[in-house]
Amino acid sequence: MKSHQRPVSMVIVVRGALFLLLLLACSVSQTTTSMCRKLTVRHLIKDAKPGCRPKWLTLYGCRGTCFSYARVSPRDYVSIERSCQCCQEVGYRTVRVRFDCPQRLPPYHYAEVRLVRDCRCRPCNTMSVGDVPEVVRLTDYFPN
Repeated sequence: MKSHQRPVSMVIVVRGALFLLLLLACSVSQTTTSMCRKLTVRHLIKDAKPGCRPKWLTLYGCRGTCFSYARVSPRDYVSIERSCQCCQEVGYRTVRVRFDCPQRLPPYHYAEVRLVRDCRCRPCNTMSVGDVPEVVRLTDYFPN
């Protein structure tokens, strides 16, 4: 009876291929992970009203990455399927902020600011530009 022995080089190749598949699986799982969180943003409001002092505010916004893809449809090879998820706010609360305005009567001014409650990956088309408050556009103040 003859024993079948595999050459050592073939065993090395098979182990190497398995290792590469494992690495690929790990990298794919990392790219499909969503990371969306609420972020604290300090912002200096300078132009609340003419004659008012600038004021530092602690605001909140959302930052992160969400799983999105575009692929050829498995049902129709000439169509593209898309899934777009964006890191967006989930609810907010409005607060009144008082600005000191010594050159005005009365010597103060109140402005409303929206504070994000939480952040989550949501379909990209659920938020329109009109939903962003005019008082403070948080997307303009994230550091690069």
